[in-house]
Amino acid sequence: DYAKRYGQQNRETINSENAFDWSESAVARVHDERRQKLELEGIALRSAWRDRRLMALAAHKRQAPNS
Repeated sequence: DYAKRYGQQNRETINSENAFDWSESAVARVHDERRQKLELEGIALRSAWRDRRLMALAAHKRQAPNS
């Protein structure tokens, strides 16, 4: 989903020989390799944990004195 939403924009912005290959085959390969390391099972729990941590960080930043 990320590649579909941002791939074209990243290609246009980076425009470099070292830029990531955003082709469908490259994105599919990255997805498959990622799923080998981290399965989709449990993603809802990991996402909820991430969201709680981000909310805690935002609350902390609101309470921190401006320096």
